Amino acid sequence: MCHHPCEVRCRRGELDEPVAIRSLKRFVADWYFENPTEDPEPFPRTRRERVAVVGAGPTGLACAYFRAQMGYGVTAFEALPVGGGMLSVAIPEFRLPREVIQREIDYIAKKGVEIRYNTPINVNYTVDDLRKEGFEAVYIAAGAQRSQRVGIPGEVEGMDGLHYGLRFLRDVKTGRAVAVGQRVAVIGGGNVALDSARTALRLGAEEVNIYYRRSRAEMPVTEIEYDETLAEGVKINFLTSPTRIVTEDWKVSGLQCIQMKLGEPDDSGRRRPIPIQGSESFIEADTVIAAVGQAPDLSFLP
Repeated sequence: MCHHPCEVRCRRGELDEPVAIRSLKRFVADWYFENPTEDPEPFPRTRRERVAVVGAGPTGLACAYFRAQMGYGVTAFEALPVGGGMLSVAIPEFRLPREVIQREIDYIAKKGVEIRYNTPINVNYTVDDLRKEGFEAVYIAAGAQRSQRVGIPGEVEGMDGLHYGLRFLRDVKTGRAVAVGQRVAVIGGGNVALDSARTALRLGAEEVNIYYRRSRAEMPVTEIEYDETLAEGVKINFLTSPTRIVTEDWKVSGLQCIQMKLGEPDDSGRRRPIPIQGSESFIEADTVIAAVGQAPDLSFLP
């Protein structure tokens, strides 16, 4: 899952090849779990203070593990019935098997981290309540689990045929009934967009198109993810930006799009897409999946 950006900047690469740190770490982790000897002992509790971690995703569990290693009593509070965050409930099984995540979570728990599932921190059970219970520190690791809106006309949440990437993937991964049509249009160009497109194919879609407003050079995905997506039959349309979700009787019927050209780099460092006037077109689709980014939901904070 890691894009290993450290390998790109590895100084060893100036001599021959970068240190393959991702492959080395995977080898060590796989070997450890495939050759168990005995259950690990919990870290010794050497400090009286207690630490609460809100969220049992990768960030929260990493924080909890290292705080436990320092001798603190640590409890992670997770709203879902499983740990691992988006790794567990959003990334498709064909990319990341559930058992790989679970064995890591089990290891962290055996090292002394308490994980309370089905325990959301919200208006009914707040951060202040955690402090009153004796937790001296609270670490917020809620994750970026809220899909961002595209912000174009016709985007009405709840409309038949309109999905949002993270929620779409989460519903499929958790076994909920999710229906897609024969022609699926995915808006976006990141990991969630590609995962959504490949998942739609597995749900029975005959044709899946991704519409991305920049070029391949700006697409924030690895070569292997890109190549696997194409190999499965997904079509990727570059320099194409949807401008309206077209509906009929409260059902998605297609997208209005416009062609783009790239200008100077914007604040993200990528070249800014500029609309080409007169290049508008209509694309038929009975399902639209918006996957243009995600943001944290911090509404539970005071």
